[in-house]
Amino acid sequence: MTMIKHAQRCEKISFPRSTSPRTLAGLRYERQVIKALKKQFPDLEHNPWFEYFGEGYDSTKVCSPDALLFYKDNNDVIVVEIKYTYTPQALEKLTALYCPVVALATGRSPSPLVIYKIATPMTPIGFPCFQWRGNGPLGFTL
Repeated sequence: MTMIKHAQRCEKISFPRSTSPRTLAGLRYERQVIKALKKQFPDLEHNPWFEYFGEGYDSTKVCSPDALLFYKDNNDVIVVEIKYTYTPQALEKLTALYCPVVALATGRSPSPLVIYKIATPMTPIGFPCFQWRGNGPLGFTL
């Protein structure tokens, strides 16, 4: 695993997105989750962009977690990845890339959270994974 040595915020970068039905369903679900999260957490930051550099990299890379939820009473932040169907790669990406980058770029202490609609046999039970089927309030607080 590469160690992230430097990270900072950067301008939004647009990449072409797939138009497959599966991708479009995932993007619709992400919009639903963000809308529900904003009701509970008005300070939510959706798709923040960061650039980072690590050991063994020949150039600067960029990444964008789905959301950041800020605690009001301390310096912590929850880094959120949203998936239509749970995949273990989401939690791996959060812990290996997004959380270290967010920590270096913001000076805050990050915690990972995967929000998903459909569970799989590989889905862990409990935090840092949370199932939301798309109806009603999210049902968790900071």
